[in-house]
Amino acid sequence: MVGCRASLDCVLPGIWRVDLRAPLALFGVPLVVRVNLYVLESAEGLYLVDCGPFAAFSHVRALLARAFPSRRLRRVYLTHSHFDHGGAGLRCVNDGVEVWAASGERSMASAGGPTGVPQAFRYPPFVPTNWIVDGDRVPLRESCLTAIVTPGHTPGSLALYDEASGVLLCGDLLLGPLRGYAVTLLLAVLTALRQPGEEVRRHIESLSCVRRQLEGRRNVLVLPGHGAPYHLKDRPGAFARSERLLRLALMLKRPFLPFGSGRAC
Repeated sequence: MVGCRASLDCVLPGIWRVDLRAPLALFGVPLVVRVNLYVLESAEGLYLVDCGPFAAFSHVRALLARAFPSRRLRRVYLTHSHFDHGGAGLRCVNDGVEVWAASGERSMASAGGPTGVPQAFRYPPFVPTNWIVDGDRVPLRESCLTAIVTPGHTPGSLALYDEASGVLLCGDLLLGPLRGYAVTLLLAVLTALRQPGEEVRRHIESLSCVRRQLEGRRNVLVLPGHGAPYHLKDRPGAFARSERLLRLALMLKRPFLPFGSGRAC
């Protein structure tokens, strides 16, 4: 993909962050979408948390081949199926890579993204090969990740939590920062503005649910879908900030937004 850039950084032993920057043309305006993918090393090979936009996946695949020449990508876990996180799902399936998602994502993935949004936010439809339910245990080296279904941002959004090491891979449960991520933060807010109110409230409930599970664990390392990883002790207001933005969206909802009634990012 022309103009696509990515860097690979080690977060913890066996966990790597792909900082992917992909061009996006929206109403003729050139933008850059910046999203995190996470590489998990397992006994079977490589697992990927989210696979990025459809057009950027060849770039991601080449990056993994250079960095892990003897390891094969075996599986992708989708935090949700918006274009920037799950848009390359069909490419993964066609490559023989398992794609796991919560069952609530079935409709969006099989439709190729949200309905009623610009073509830039859509992708070739696909059906995930496996389904995750709340509480599922995902084996990873000597420990396991626990799946936490967090509906709201999408019907089947989910987070993965490793209690042993205190790592939370949360997709877009927590809204990203403004600096360096203005495009994705704006799209996340537009998503909330255009969603039915009950879905925004469900997102707020999911934030509360995860916050309760992490109560007292200030050393949890948050690996977000957008923005740099951080420890909760360094950003104790992260959950409250996201909740405030979502409650503001509930207050500001208007019928004259620029496109449709689906979900954008």
